[in-house]
Amino acid sequence: MITVANLEAKSKMSPWQLALLVAAIGIGTEIIGGGRALAQSAGEYEWLAFLLGAICFCGAALMMVRLAQVYPDQDFVEYIPKLWGKVLGSLIIAMLFFLFVGYFTLTLGVFSRVITIFMFDRTPPEIIGIAMAIACVYLALQDFGTILRTIQLIFLVTVPVFFLIFSTGVFSLQFDNLQPLWPQDIMKVMKALPDTWGAYAGYEIILLLFPLVYRCNTNPNITIASSFGCMGFIYIVFGLLTIGVLSAENAQNLAYPAMEVARFVELPGTFLERLETYVLGGWIPNVFTSLILYLYAPVYMLKRLSGHADHRPWVLLLIPWLVFFSTFFTDMNNVLQDMSKIIKVTGLVFSFIIIPASLVLAWFKKRGKDHAAT
Repeated sequence: MITVANLEAKSKMSPWQLALLVAAIGIGTEIIGGGRALAQSAGEYEWLAFLLGAICFCGAALMMVRLAQVYPDQDFVEYIPKLWGKVLGSLIIAMLFFLFVGYFTLTLGVFSRVITIFMFDRTPPEIIGIAMAIACVYLALQDFGTILRTIQLIFLVTVPVFFLIFSTGVFSLQFDNLQPLWPQDIMKVMKALPDTWGAYAGYEIILLLFPLVYRCNTNPNITIASSFGCMGFIYIVFGLLTIGVLSAENAQNLAYPAMEVARFVELPGTFLERLETYVLGGWIPNVFTSLILYLYAPVYMLKRLSGHADHRPWVLLLIPWLVFFSTFFTDMNNVLQDMSKIIKVTGLVFSFIIIPASLVLAWFKKRGKDHAAT
């Protein structure tokens, strides 16, 4: 009798696969939907803000890895109440849940409006959002093994294609727009760092998925740093091309600067026209992978909190509310702007206050146990 392994029920992954998920969740909506706010705050030094942002948020992600390594066989939902107590621990878990729900809502809202503006101008954004949500639900209802393999395939195929297409903006690059290359006042760029947070957001998924990483010779710190190196490189090129093609003054007055970069490109001797359509074609799968992980994370948390063995009922319970909040407000553009500000503040507090404090608490508890043992 031949026994065939059940690939769908995979419950472990390598550190490199975790790093790929972190990169996949980060390279999403912001590369098309963002750019304006950072052009306003950092100006021609947008590329430098992305570089410093990658370093800064990589540090936050590595703190999360260190915290998860203290409790290698438990996820965030399990050990946070032990560190902070039941009440504060529940509030911190709710904060993380709100972050992922907010990420999904904001991403789906921005995505549906970008597609409506640049591809289907006669289609209501609500229809676009519902269609993408249905696709996300289909994959989210699968086991983790299927989700992991699908995200790997999409990432490895579409990210290089998207990067190659967008990089054609170099043909329209004006180096004078990037001058001076280094700022005289570095504090201006430092103040713009919070605006880079949306480009790298989603790395909090480390806290939930780290127990699935099997122990091997590869240091997870190296793989996570590599994922931020990949994201940082892509966003630095994005910043250089955006400012180099449009100039800082023009970029800060455009809703979607990246799309205007694609429109400026003229490829000599080719039959390709409307390059922005090809850019969107490479961007849509990346948004899909981000949305899948944004949906899977809160569903996973609900499954763990309820003690339920299956995450699928929670997908069907949560998705109607997420679609409603991302599409069906009268003045959705203002709602998305306000939502983005709230989520950004929550994410920064979580990464740079809650996580370092949790590390300190974990260190004191471990030290106390060591003293008790001796």
